[in-house]
Amino acid sequence: MKQKLITFCALIPLILTGCSSSESETKEQKLELPASNVKTLTLDNRNGNIDISTNSTSDKIVASINAKAKGISMDKLKLDLSEKNGVAHLNTSFDGQFFSNSETWVDVKLSVPKNVKVEFKDNHRDGDIKVSKLDSDINILNVNGNIDISNVKGTVSVTNRDGKVNISSVSSDINVDNNNGAVVIKDIDGSVRAKIGDGSADINGIEKNVTILGAKNDKIKVDGVKGKVTFNK
Repeated sequence: MKQKLITFCALIPLILTGCSSSESETKEQKLELPASNVKTLTLDNRNGNIDISTNSTSDKIVASINAKAKGISMDKLKLDLSEKNGVAHLNTSFDGQFFSNSETWVDVKLSVPKNVKVEFKDNHRDGDIKVSKLDSDINILNVNGNIDISNVKGTVSVTNRDGKVNISSVSSDINVDNNNGAVVIKDIDGSVRAKIGDGSADINGIEKNVTILGAKNDKIKVDGVKGKVTFNK
């Protein structure tokens, strides 16, 4: 019995060593989905850079995937773009990643038709996010990475832990919760609600009201606001 236990325990570091020393793999793939009945797209992506935009002449959701993996087989990558009851789901996850000594990275370039709202299903952990020329609402949940949003016609909601947040030229309301990092918000036709943690904020050119959740300090600059400016502790 002791011999079997020793043999089993000895296999564990060998398995982990084998995983960590494996070669890197890459994979590119394009997914498409007819979106005539789609109102919302949910995105499940843990690690990787994300680029989102609207293609006003298309009736399809198109996702261009560039994946990298080390310590886990690329066969474990589950790419799926499907629709149910008017909600499309894009999944770019690796099966068994949590239990393996692995490194994975999945870059996504996403193009959506007009009026398709984009939401993050869970927290996006690592990677930069860029949103430009989007005709619909966007809701981002992010842990680590910079976020750049411009030329959006819908509402913008961002929850971010670490990284810079730049938002400009938005036709509707903004809601930002940022813990660490600089926040720049400018040229907004709607109102702005911002919760600033340990970082700074520069808010300028706002058509409606600005509400800052937190004490007023020299790291928060607000200028060019046509509506009311409120600091709520």
